[in-house]
Amino acid sequence: MTRLAVSALTFLALSAAFARPQVPKSDPIDLKTYAIRVLLDFDPGTRIDAAGRSAVLDDWRELTARFVGEPWAIEIVADLGPLPAIPIADLKAGDLKPASGKADKVWAIRVRPRKSGFALEGRELDVSTGWLGEVQSRDVAHPSDLPRDLLRLALAMFAPSAEVGESKAGGVSFRVQGGALPVASPLGEVAPVGSIFRALRVFPKDDGSTPEIVEVRYSYFRVERREGAIARCEIIRGLGDPLTNRYARKNRLVALGIKPASMPTRLRFLLKGDRLPAAGYRLIGRSIPPGPRPEELGMTDREGRIVLAPGFAEGLVSLRLLAGNEEPIVDLPVMPGETPDERTIIIEPRPLTLALEARLDALRDGIIDVIASRSRFEARMKARLDGEDWAGLDEAIREFRKLTPRESFEKRLDQIRADGERQEAESKTLVLTRNARAQLDETKGLIDRYLDDDAIRSYEDAAQRAKAERARPKVPEKGARKAAR
Repeated sequence: MTRLAVSALTFLALSAAFARPQVPKSDPIDLKTYAIRVLLDFDPGTRIDAAGRSAVLDDWRELTARFVGEPWAIEIVADLGPLPAIPIADLKAGDLKPASGKADKVWAIRVRPRKSGFALEGRELDVSTGWLGEVQSRDVAHPSDLPRDLLRLALAMFAPSAEVGESKAGGVSFRVQGGALPVASPLGEVAPVGSIFRALRVFPKDDGSTPEIVEVRYSYFRVERREGAIARCEIIRGLGDPLTNRYARKNRLVALGIKPASMPTRLRFLLKGDRLPAAGYRLIGRSIPPGPRPEELGMTDREGRIVLAPGFAEGLVSLRLLAGNEEPIVDLPVMPGETPDERTIIIEPRPLTLALEARLDALRDGIIDVIASRSRFEARMKARLDGEDWAGLDEAIREFRKLTPRESFEKRLDQIRADGERQEAESKTLVLTRNARAQLDETKGLIDRYLDDDAIRSYEDAAQRAKAERARPKVPEKGARKAAR
């Protein structure tokens, strides 16, 4: 091919490249602002006229610019259509979808009158997933407080979106939408340390219609640290692994922020197999990350149900269902008010474990009784020794030796452990749970620490020395011998 022909071909290729329409590059997700469409309805009963509404909205925009800034781009929709006629708790994602346009979020906000002031209610639709958040609410005492409380309501509704990245060392990395944008104040940070995300699995459809969105229940991600636009998160899992890829259908995992909602948390526990209600089980809760101590939340009723009041916890909480005194039957994380629906949890009781722990409780009670008796006798022996009451000391030692000896408790404890291991082998089920083993070790420590016989042996030695001293013949003193002569 001649040099002229090559030049001609190169010219044609360059011409075609320049003639091809250029596709604009989209910003990476961490530099993408949240486009938010707001459907804000003032009930006529509020008696706030058009001028007053305009002033409230202007002040609210100013506050969002002052405290949030670039991550939010808010557009207030004027035509609400029939939406104000639907109670906000009854809204469906399909009701808000037509108003979304090209937005990332749709906020439905209602301002209603109250006997003293106003009530604010709001819900957020995440357009990309079609996920409708739960109702958030605030009470407002005075019209002048509306802009500030609207900002607080918006912050409570706002659920940041994130792409789930690689999992490493028990954690996972997120790239949060808007995470690299500058914020006007710390209040407006998109996903600060401590933020909680829920896991959603998206199943696309071949015909291009709306994908199926499935919540991964009882699985959450907590932001432990931020490295620029990347959020390093702890995986908090309950009944499964949110990162598993064991699905036949094509899917992707996404994360969406979640906060406590102002509604009860309804749970029902059923026994595995016959699905009978798990009645009379204790439920305790502990904040995540763990607080100073767990809190008793109540007991399941005869139908296995328990209802936790709104605000029973300030954030993500670990719920533990206990059988007997201490044996945990299930342990799962829950966000207060995350759904208005009752959630059913199937549990597997462990009768062999409970029977073992009942024997262990009886043994521990016996040990504690002996420890208390030993303490009383040791105090009596010390008093007798200090007063050189040797007969009283001998009697106290005899009474002490009538107590159940340490070797008896050790033998019973070893038998309980051996029975548990044998039952595990025979039944092919877990009997010595982590909690049961911890109680066995705790009981062994109780025996080692408080049933030591060093103290009683020292009193016995003192009594023997005193007895020997009394039995030894007395030698007359030198002066007494001379007088006798």
